Amino acid sequence: MRPVKILAADDDPATLEFYKTLLSEAGYQVETAAEATAAVMLFKE
Repeated sequence: MRPVKILAADDDPATLEFYKTLLSEAGYQVETAAEATAAVMLFKE
């Protein structure tokens, strides 16, 4: 079974780091984006 991928987008770096740490520790593969355009590009990959 492949790990579940999560895309977290927020303009606050501390919030992104919190999401990434929390979700990674729970076993998810986490990508982060600090801007909406970057989030859309990552989502399309």
